[in-house]
This record gives sequence, C-alpha cells and structure tokens, in this order.
Amino acid sequence: MTKKQILNLEGDNTSEKAKNRPMGEIAFFGGPDRKEGKPDGKICSEYPAWYHQPLVDDLYEEIAKSERSMKYMDEHDILDYTTRARLTKQIKAKKKRIEEIEASRPKLRGKDKDDLYKVYQDLGDQVKEGLFTKSEMKLGSAPVHEEVKRIVDPKIRLRMEPELAKSLNLNITSDGMISRSQAEKGWKIIGALLGEPTNVESLRADRLTVRSRR
Repeated sequence: MTKKQILNLEGDNTSEKAKNRPMGEIAFFGGPDRKEGKPDGKICSEYPAWYHQPLVDDLYEEIAKSERSMKYMDEHDILDYTTRARLTKQIKAKKKRIEEIEASRPKLRGKDKDDLYKVYQDLGDQVKEGLFTKSEMKLGSAPVHEEVKRIVDPKIRLRMEPELAKSLNLNITSDGMISRSQAEKGWKIIGALLGEPTNVESLRADRLTVRSRR
C-alpha cells in the first residue's frame, strides 16, 4: 500500500469556500477519537488520532510487512488458507483504520489557516511566559513544586473563541481560564495541523529577561 501524502491544508479555495467561518466549526477530533466512532460521540482521547503521525506511519509499515510476508509464502507455496485469511483480515482492518484517521484530519479553507496561525502564535506566547528559562532548568534553579503549579493551575486567560477551545477539547474554568498544559495542548494540535513546530521546548527562552512571572 502506497503511503498517501498529508492532506492539502488549503483545501478548495473557490469563492464559496473562501468565505470566513467561525473557527469553532473546525472539527479537530473525528470518529477515531470518539466513543463508538460516532461523529457526535464523547471525545475519548487527549489528542486527535491524526496528530500521532508516527503511529500512522507504523500502520503503513505493518501493512507492507504483512503483504511482503504473504507474497513470500505464496511464492514458496507455504501460505495456507487460515494464514491467508488471518493476514488479509488484519491488512483490511489496518487500511480502514488509516483511512478513518486521514479522513478525520480537519480540512482547512479560506482564511482558516491564517486565523489559526494567529491563535497558534498567541498560545505560544502565553505558554512561553509560564516557562522557566533554559538556564534556570540547566542550573536547577527552577523549583519543582513551582513548575507543577505552572503546569496545572488555570492561570492563563483564554483569548481564543470559546467554541474553538471547545473544538480543541480544552478544559476551561467558569471564568475563562486554562492551565499551561491545556494551552500547550491547543498549541500543539494547531501546530501539527499547520505543519508548525509542536515541541514546547522550542518556546523556552535561553535566559531570564525582564518579563512577568506566573
């Protein structure tokens, strides 16, 4: 099975498609991430399946390996009916899984990419403000208990559309705050969709500067 290319992020840019739409309409989590695979089912995963590209790559490799094994056994007349049926069933299931995952990747259109990139940058700035610097981490001057607080305490003001945060499955307090871990999650999901960096360490400053501390 030939590996498919990542779906075109731009989508169809006809005049109809180019119209703006609320970012909350972008479905980041699809059937593979929901209970019983239903489009309106409860989200059961922290990150969408399409986010984990290495796992998708593994599925492609497993399919290729099984197909090579079947071909070898068939050529050497050692492929019995039971083995053929078992491998065929496994290959079919994995191909279906890949198709479902790739189909669940959001299709961006019009200004979606530009609008999401602004949110991506803003979330990155907010996450960066709450990170100890590389120097502090290296010197061990970053208290562990303080780092834990920064990760879990909802101290970041939500600045994106509430419906977009809901689509990203972020946990929001009643007064519109999120934790750094949730901000990182949103930043990584959007970054993966846009082909931008998703390693939080890329946000960490080299050294301490005059800036607000959480």
